[in-house]
Amino acid sequence: MELNPGLSEVVFGLRAEVEALKTRLNKIERGQEVAVSAAYWQAVERERDSTDKKRRHLL
Repeated sequence: MELNPGLSEVVFGLRAEVEALKTRLNKIERGQEVAVSAAYWQAVERERDSTDKKRRHLL
């Protein structure tokens, strides 16, 4: 016997909202990982270019 018949509906709705928020958070986290990865590889490329320029200058 349920004390408040509408309570299960509220709980169900809250669970659905929590799952939707988890999904959004995961998408945001993945986006940040991609952005950090892109920034890292851009820095690697800049460093490589800088090293190449220094080598050419020494030759």
